[in-house]
Amino acid sequence: MIYIFITNIFGINIRMTESVKNLDNDTVKSVKQYDPDAVNTKLGIIMALIMAFMGIFLASYLFLTYYEMYIRGEMAICPVGCEYVISWFMPLENDISFLAGMMAFMTIFGFKKKQQWAPNMLVITTIMLLQSAFWQMIPSMDAGIMPPAYLILFVPALISYVIVAKYVVKASWSRVIVSMFTGMAMITAIINGTSSLNMFMKTGGTISSDKLAFPDLNIPAHLDTLGDPMFQITMRLNWIPGIIFGLITFSVLMKPREITRLLAIAASIMVLITGIPMSVIFTIQKGELSMMSYAPMIVTVILAMVLKPSVWKKLVDPIDM
Repeated sequence: MIYIFITNIFGINIRMTESVKNLDNDTVKSVKQYDPDAVNTKLGIIMALIMAFMGIFLASYLFLTYYEMYIRGEMAICPVGCEYVISWFMPLENDISFLAGMMAFMTIFGFKKKQQWAPNMLVITTIMLLQSAFWQMIPSMDAGIMPPAYLILFVPALISYVIVAKYVVKASWSRVIVSMFTGMAMITAIINGTSSLNMFMKTGGTISSDKLAFPDLNIPAHLDTLGDPMFQITMRLNWIPGIIFGLITFSVLMKPREITRLLAIAASIMVLITGIPMSVIFTIQKGELSMMSYAPMIVTVILAMVLKPSVWKKLVDPIDM
């Protein structure tokens, strides 16, 4: 389902057209297969096996080993309520790793038959695994548990990403570099969204003063835990572009189009609108560079790549320009 959505958004059609249906079986088979010269089949199978192991077994081992430790560490540094964020999101990110591992395993069969969906799905797998591995290092760094245990998942995932992008699907180095920037934007934007959720939990109880000042408001008790509504806005305005940057990363590697450039501009502006004020506020409060500063800095570089169509064309050689 994820694969069909992404490939259809960017025009990578995995279905046979009516004209293809009318062809003989041998011709149809060749149409459904990828060009062997464009994809490294043997390396694709090897990388799929490695990522299947990382997503299914290594990620699950790390989760079972460190989940409770990270929750205790978060509770030690954060007001009551913040542990709920990690208790929900860490299992979710582990599910993403597991799903990526299963998808990687499925691509093995696709590579053996040289099916055109196999390299596309393997690229999606690497993006999912990279995002989930990096996110799960954050609770460790927040709690001061260094080095992060999930580093042993993130580093192989990053190496796998480069190998798949450059040597399996044979993207140009310029495409690989651009996709790494959009991938970093995806990761940091999603992290900023989660940080906003954390801040929302930290600022909980602000309605208490309203209840004292206006006792006749009859505010429900469960709303007393709500935090600053500003963080509700920044939460979503980071998660949405983060997901968009994931789609952009896939498109840059496989089939960049004009819509890819326009989406990159829109997503970058969304990150800047929320990221710049938030990063300034928290940098001043902490007296050091806030982690929320990284997403705005990365998307600024991306804007330099995509604002001018000629630069975009030179970097990724889109198929419709």
